[in-house]
Amino acid sequence: MPNTSPSLAIRGPQAVKAGSVHTYRAAVADADGDAVTVRWRVNGVALGKGSSADVRFHHAGPVLITAAAADGHGGVARAKLVVHAR
Repeated sequence: MPNTSPSLAIRGPQAVKAGSVHTYRAAVADADGDAVTVRWRVNGVALGKGSSADVRFHHAGPVLITAAAADGHGGVARAKLVVHAR
């Protein structure tokens, strides 16, 4: 039976205050029931791995949050969210 890639979405606020910290969560599922590892990046810089990530918004402007979910069998899902800090 072929592997099915996981599904992934990023949950969290899209408009924040500069200087604040917010938690973003991975809404991830794998139809095969495989364990999934989620890796986070902020503006292209690795932030860590896990089901959630705390992001600090140092300055005003757009911030790109990306996540990649891998199931260990070659299936990968990617999601992105642009957050506007004011």
